[in-house]
Amino acid sequence: MSDTERMIPLLSFPFNSFLMLRLEYALLTGNTLQAILLRIIEKRMEEQRHRLYQEYMNAQNKTVPQALVLDIPTEVWVPISHASFLYDLYGLVQSENTLKKALQELRKRKFILIRKGQGRYAPDEYQLNLTLRHEEFKRMQQGKAGYQPLTTSEGVLLKASSEGQKLPPQRVRD
Repeated sequence: MSDTERMIPLLSFPFNSFLMLRLEYALLTGNTLQAILLRIIEKRMEEQRHRLYQEYMNAQNKTVPQALVLDIPTEVWVPISHASFLYDLYGLVQSENTLKKALQELRKRKFILIRKGQGRYAPDEYQLNLTLRHEEFKRMQQGKAGYQPLTTSEGVLLKASSEGQKLPPQRVRD
Protein backbone atom coordinates (compact mmCIF):
# COMPACT_ATOMS: atom_id res chain seq x y z
CA MET A 1 0.00 0.00 0.00
CA SER A 2 1.41 3.39 -0.93
CA ASP A 3 1.72 6.38 1.40
CA THR A 4 -1.26 8.08 -0.26
CA GLU A 5 -3.58 5.10 0.24
CA ARG A 6 -3.98 4.94 4.00
CA MET A 7 -7.53 3.65 4.22
CA ILE A 8 -9.01 0.18 4.06
CA PRO A 9 -10.55 -0.52 0.65
CA LEU A 10 -14.32 -0.90 0.48
CA LEU A 11 -14.06 -4.13 -1.50
CA SER A 12 -11.10 -6.42 -1.94
CA PHE A 13 -10.62 -8.66 -4.93
CA PRO A 14 -8.33 -11.68 -5.08
CA PHE A 15 -5.20 -11.27 -7.17
CA ASN A 16 -6.19 -7.69 -8.10
CA SER A 17 -8.07 -9.17 -11.04
CA PHE A 18 -11.12 -6.92 -11.08
CA LEU A 19 -11.43 -4.86 -14.26
CA MET A 20 -13.96 -2.05 -14.36
CA LEU A 21 -15.53 -1.13 -17.70
CA ARG A 22 -15.40 2.59 -18.39
CA LEU A 23 -18.64 4.18 -19.57
CA GLU A 24 -16.61 6.56 -21.75
CA TYR A 25 -15.13 3.66 -23.69
CA ALA A 26 -18.54 2.08 -24.17
CA LEU A 27 -19.92 5.36 -25.50
CA LEU A 28 -16.83 5.91 -27.63
CA THR A 29 -16.87 2.53 -29.35
CA GLY A 30 -20.53 1.54 -29.16
CA ASN A 31 -19.32 -2.02 -28.57
CA THR A 32 -18.83 -3.67 -25.20
CA LEU A 33 -16.01 -5.98 -26.31
CA GLN A 34 -14.05 -3.12 -27.85
CA ALA A 35 -14.58 -1.02 -24.72
CA ILE A 36 -13.23 -3.84 -22.55
CA LEU A 37 -10.22 -4.27 -24.86
CA LEU A 38 -9.45 -0.56 -24.54
CA ARG A 39 -9.67 -0.91 -20.78
CA ILE A 40 -7.32 -3.92 -20.77
CA ILE A 41 -4.74 -2.01 -22.81
CA GLU A 42 -5.13 1.01 -20.52
CA LYS A 43 -4.61 -1.20 -17.46
CA ARG A 44 -1.46 -2.75 -18.93
CA MET A 45 -0.10 0.69 -19.84
CA GLU A 46 -0.64 1.90 -16.27
CA GLU A 47 1.12 -1.20 -14.93
CA GLN A 48 4.07 -0.54 -17.26
CA ARG A 49 4.24 3.10 -16.14
CA HIS A 50 4.18 1.93 -12.52
CA ARG A 51 7.10 -0.45 -13.24
CA LEU A 52 9.05 2.42 -14.80
CA TYR A 53 8.35 4.51 -11.70
CA GLN A 54 9.52 1.70 -9.41
CA GLU A 55 12.71 1.23 -11.45
CA TYR A 56 13.46 4.95 -11.15
CA MET A 57 12.82 4.96 -7.41
CA ASN A 58 14.99 1.86 -6.89
CA ALA A 59 17.83 3.43 -8.88
CA GLN A 60 17.93 6.44 -6.57
CA ASN A 61 20.37 6.15 -3.66
CA LYS A 62 18.62 8.77 -1.59
CA THR A 63 14.99 9.46 -0.94
CA VAL A 64 13.13 11.52 -3.50
CA PRO A 65 11.14 14.50 -2.15
CA GLN A 66 7.35 14.10 -2.15
CA ALA A 67 6.85 17.31 -4.15
CA LEU A 68 8.96 16.03 -7.06
CA VAL A 69 6.86 14.99 -10.04
CA LEU A 70 8.58 12.33 -12.11
CA ASP A 71 8.49 12.53 -15.89
CA ILE A 72 7.24 9.02 -16.61
CA PRO A 73 6.13 8.78 -20.26
CA THR A 74 2.41 8.37 -20.83
CA GLU A 75 2.74 6.70 -24.22
CA VAL A 76 4.34 3.34 -23.51
CA TRP A 77 4.10 0.18 -25.60
CA VAL A 78 2.85 -2.95 -23.87
CA PRO A 79 3.22 -6.48 -25.25
CA ILE A 80 -0.04 -8.45 -24.99
CA SER A 81 -0.60 -11.85 -26.56
CA HIS A 82 -3.99 -13.00 -27.76
CA ALA A 83 -3.96 -15.64 -25.01
CA SER A 84 -3.46 -12.86 -22.43
CA PHE A 85 -6.38 -10.91 -23.89
CA LEU A 86 -8.60 -13.99 -23.71
CA TYR A 87 -7.49 -14.63 -20.12
CA ASP A 88 -8.23 -11.02 -19.12
CA LEU A 89 -11.68 -11.25 -20.72
CA TYR A 90 -12.62 -13.90 -18.10
CA GLY A 91 -14.38 -16.16 -20.61
CA LEU A 92 -16.47 -13.38 -22.16
CA VAL A 93 -14.98 -14.22 -25.55
CA GLN A 94 -13.52 -17.60 -26.37
CA SER A 95 -12.95 -17.21 -30.09
CA GLU A 96 -9.60 -15.79 -31.12
CA ASN A 97 -11.14 -14.68 -34.43
CA THR A 98 -13.69 -12.52 -32.60
CA LEU A 99 -10.86 -11.00 -30.58
CA LYS A 100 -8.81 -10.30 -33.72
CA LYS A 101 -11.79 -8.66 -35.46
CA ALA A 102 -12.42 -6.38 -32.46
CA LEU A 103 -8.73 -5.39 -32.31
CA GLN A 104 -8.65 -4.70 -36.05
CA GLU A 105 -11.76 -2.54 -35.75
CA LEU A 106 -10.11 -0.53 -32.97
CA ARG A 107 -6.99 -0.18 -35.11
CA LYS A 108 -9.07 0.86 -38.14
CA ARG A 109 -10.83 3.53 -36.06
CA LYS A 110 -7.37 4.60 -34.78
CA PHE A 111 -8.22 4.14 -31.10
CA ILE A 112 -5.20 1.86 -30.64
CA LEU A 113 -1.77 1.60 -32.21
CA ILE A 114 -0.25 -1.81 -32.89
CA ARG A 115 3.31 -2.72 -33.77
CA LYS A 116 5.11 -6.00 -34.24
CA GLY A 117 6.74 -7.49 -31.16
CA GLN A 118 10.49 -7.07 -30.57
CA GLY A 119 11.55 -10.64 -31.20
CA ARG A 120 10.78 -13.72 -33.22
CA TYR A 121 8.09 -15.07 -30.91
CA ALA A 122 7.21 -11.86 -29.12
CA PRO A 123 3.54 -10.83 -29.07
CA ASP A 124 2.33 -7.64 -30.73
CA GLU A 125 2.69 -4.44 -28.75
CA TYR A 126 -0.26 -2.13 -28.14
CA GLN A 127 -0.73 1.48 -27.16
CA LEU A 128 -3.80 3.67 -26.74
CA ASN A 129 -4.00 6.63 -29.08
CA LEU A 130 -4.13 9.11 -26.21
CA THR A 131 -4.50 12.25 -28.34
CA LEU A 132 -7.51 10.87 -30.22
CA ARG A 133 -9.01 9.57 -26.97
CA HIS A 134 -8.62 12.99 -25.36
CA GLU A 135 -10.23 14.75 -28.35
CA GLU A 136 -13.15 12.32 -28.38
CA PHE A 137 -13.72 12.75 -24.64
CA LYS A 138 -13.83 16.52 -25.16
CA ARG A 139 -16.40 16.07 -27.93
CA MET A 140 -18.46 13.87 -25.60
CA GLN A 141 -18.49 16.54 -22.91
CA GLN A 142 -19.50 19.21 -25.40
CA GLY A 143 -22.09 17.06 -27.16
CA LYS A 144 -20.40 17.24 -30.58
CA ALA A 145 -19.67 14.84 -33.42
CA GLY A 146 -22.40 12.28 -32.87
CA TYR A 147 -22.44 12.43 -29.09
CA GLN A 148 -25.48 13.62 -27.22
CA PRO A 149 -24.78 15.58 -24.04
CA LEU A 150 -25.93 13.68 -20.98
CA THR A 151 -28.63 15.59 -19.13
CA THR A 152 -31.24 14.45 -16.66
CA SER A 153 -34.90 15.09 -17.19
CA GLU A 154 -36.87 16.93 -14.52
CA GLY A 155 -38.93 13.85 -13.64
CA VAL A 156 -35.81 11.83 -12.90
CA LEU A 157 -34.22 14.26 -10.46
CA LEU A 158 -34.37 13.03 -6.90
CA LYS A 159 -34.33 15.53 -4.09
CA ALA A 160 -32.74 14.61 -0.81
CA SER A 161 -35.08 14.68 2.13
CA SER A 162 -34.27 16.85 5.10
CA GLU A 163 -34.08 13.74 7.28
CA GLY A 164 -31.05 12.40 5.46
CA GLN A 165 -31.10 8.74 4.52
CA LYS A 166 -33.68 7.57 7.09
CA LEU A 167 -36.37 5.24 5.79
CA PRO A 168 -40.00 5.92 6.66
CA PRO A 169 -41.56 3.39 9.05
CA GLN A 170 -43.40 0.51 7.40
CA ARG A 171 -47.16 0.34 7.86
CA VAL A 172 -48.48 -2.96 9.07
CA ARG A 173 -51.65 -4.17 7.40
CA ASP A 174 -54.41 -5.62 9.52
